[in-house]
Amino acid sequence: LSGTPARPQIAAETRVSGLRLAAEQGKGLPSVSLWAKATCNGARLDVTAGLAGKNAKDPKGGKASDVVTVTAGLPMRLSLAPFACDLPPGGALSGQIAADADLADFAGLLARVNTRIVGRLTADLALGGTLSAPAATGALALAASRLENADAGLVLTNVVLKADASGGRLTIASASGEDGRGGRFTLTGTVGIADPVNGPVDVKLSLSRLRVVGLDIATAAADGAIAVTGTLSRLRAAGNIVIGPADVNLPTSLPPDVAVIPVTYINDPAAPKKPAAKAAPPAVARHVDLDLKISLGQAVYVRGLGLESRWTGQIAVTGTAAAPVVIGRYAVDKGTLDLLGSTLDITKGELTFSGAAPTAQIAAVTHQWGD
Repeated sequence: LSGTPARPQIAAETRVSGLRLAAEQGKGLPSVSLWAKATCNGARLDVTAGLAGKNAKDPKGGKASDVVTVTAGLPMRLSLAPFACDLPPGGALSGQIAADADLADFAGLLARVNTRIVGRLTADLALGGTLSAPAATGALALAASRLENADAGLVLTNVVLKADASGGRLTIASASGEDGRGGRFTLTGTVGIADPVNGPVDVKLSLSRLRVVGLDIATAAADGAIAVTGTLSRLRAAGNIVIGPADVNLPTSLPPDVAVIPVTYINDPAAPKKPAAKAAPPAVARHVDLDLKISLGQAVYVRGLGLESRWTGQIAVTGTAAAPVVIGRYAVDKGTLDLLGSTLDITKGELTFSGAAPTAQIAAVTHQWGD
């Protein structure tokens, strides 16, 4: 800290090494290092920051090099006497974002969402405009040979993304991926980035027999398209999706009930922390309107616990992403139920959605013939 109270000169620097996810998912994953430098002369703020990963090597020094670097400069009025700190919304913004990263360097971050990506991310973006209307010019690209998500059992190969930024708009020139079974997705569209509130959005996701679920308990493929339109502050997702083929395998047995004995810890530093309250939906979800139709195709089966059934039907999902409203029904098209040594034909099986909790109805009969 130097200069005068009316025009102070500030220089700051920080470094964090060996940063990794503290949760169970982070064990055994590579760590990353962060660094940042900032200077302010009372009229301008300049910031430079970088992220260094274990898998990015500096060919000269053999050490980990920066995989992402951000530089930014912007007007800033700062005075200590009298105290004042102001970032003029109309102040000119300048800077650059550069990236050339092996995505293995982000394994710790991706583990937060149970996702693993094998591939590379590159970016070269110049920053401009103002604080109230930032602009970016340049390109970014993702090339991944494999993407896995453990929650859904989703496995994608040959995932590519190419996007260009110019004129206050990010354009997805091409984006696609495959599931290794003949299924595929494509993504196209534009996102306005000059106005963080009213920037226009027009993005379309198309699915072609893409396997979206691949778990032991269920597998499912999907066809259709979803269009996301509107503005960054008010989005609308609309489209039609057909599920199938799909198989749902009910577990052969349910886990036994376990009695939970309440324990009160007193002055025990090793006591487990109280579970956090259930997180509310993110605020942005309240501003995503839904208009989706989800239909079951011709090969959707539910099996297990004596049940062998094929399902059909359609539901409509409206409301918002934070408070969806589901209307419609799924029904058994054909099925049997083995119960107490007898095979019953299902004459009625429905799962009805009426905006509240779904209700289920099932009726089955067996035929016995005399001598």
